[in-house]
Amino acid sequence: MVSYQEIPTDAVRDAPMQQRGRYLRIRELLKQLRMDACMIRQIGDYILTAHATTSGAMFFPEILVSKSGGLTLHRHQLPGSGYDTYAQAVAYAESELGFYRVLSNGSLLVCHSQDAAAG
Repeated sequence: MVSYQEIPTDAVRDAPMQQRGRYLRIRELLKQLRMDACMIRQIGDYILTAHATTSGAMFFPEILVSKSGGLTLHRHQLPGSGYDTYAQAVAYAESELGFYRVLSNGSLLVCHSQDAAAG
C-alpha cells in the first residue's frame, strides 16, 4: 500500500493534465481513423465496413464483409485507381456501401441502385 507521503506532490498536481493529454491524443487518433457510422452497414448477420489498403504510396478502397461477432470473411477491393490519402479511399468505399447486398455464402453482389440493394 502506498501512502500519500510517498507520492511526489508534482505527480499529484500534474495527474489531471496527463489524463487530459491522453484524452486529447485518443480523440486525435479517432479523428484520423474516422470511425463513424457511415463506414459500417449491417445486413442481416453480416456487417459491411468501408476500408482502404495501401500499396506503395497509394490507398485502394475496399469493403470488408464480416459476421456480427467481428470475424472478417471476405475482402472486396473496389475497381478503380488508388487515392493519395486514406480518407479519400475510405470516402469512396463509404459511397459504394449502399450498392451491395450480401449473399447467403457471405459474398457480395453489386446492384445497379441503392434501392435494389436495400430490398
